[in-house]
Amino acid sequence: MIVRLGIAVRYDGDPLVDFTPMRFLDRFVYRNPKTSEKNARKGDKNVFRRKAYDPLGIKKLAVTSEVSALR
Repeated sequence: MIVRLGIAVRYDGDPLVDFTPMRFLDRFVYRNPKTSEKNARKGDKNVFRRKAYDPLGIKKLAVTSEVSALR
């Protein structure tokens, strides 16, 4: 029974059979994996490819730049 709303939940199954750890693991193992939106749009099949390096801050400056020469 849902206490806050005062509504009873009707369940026709057998909880001793339906909520066993083995039943849970069977459902967990055989479910379909989620696909990320990025890969779904591009159709990219190579999941294990390395990401492109995107430097931040001072590392983003070129070594030959004037600002880098001042440091």
